[in-house]
Amino acid sequence: MKKPIIALAVLVAVVTPAAIAKQQSAKQIATHFVNTVDKNAMGGEDEVASVGITCPVPGSNINPFTGAILISHADYSLAGQSKQRGVLMIKKPVDQPDGPLIFTVQNTGDDFDGPLLGIDLQFDQPNGTFYISVLKNGSATVAAGLKGKKSSNPIKCKVIPFDDAR
Repeated sequence: MKKPIIALAVLVAVVTPAAIAKQQSAKQIATHFVNTVDKNAMGGEDEVASVGITCPVPGSNINPFTGAILISHADYSLAGQSKQRGVLMIKKPVDQPDGPLIFTVQNTGDDFDGPLLGIDLQFDQPNGTFYISVLKNGSATVAAGLKGKKSSNPIKCKVIPFDDAR
């Protein structure tokens, strides 16, 4: 009788932390990502920020977009923007963006002193650019632009754990 109880206790002890980690809400994941990028840019720290994004496109022949964003260095200064480092890893087999990472801050109103709402990211690649917005409320949008053409309308996406998007 004791063996099944011990086995159950061990199973709960191992599975519960993983299950709790998976149950983070999109809002919690997005808020942590945005705050980490902002903290790094403000203080020059290099804590890695990561987030996953998936964009289901129901009723469409367009392939859904699923990708993971990893930012290892952020800087708000104009001089520091050339030193920003980040990567967009797309789950589908397509060209991986390889250009510079550019990001801006979304605040309420027009001043930079307002509360931070999210981060806009731009990933350049040889044939165009990916535009991704991650907001603290857990929402995200993705748009793409081909060189010389107007960018697509942003599609609504979901923030997911980084590991689920790789």
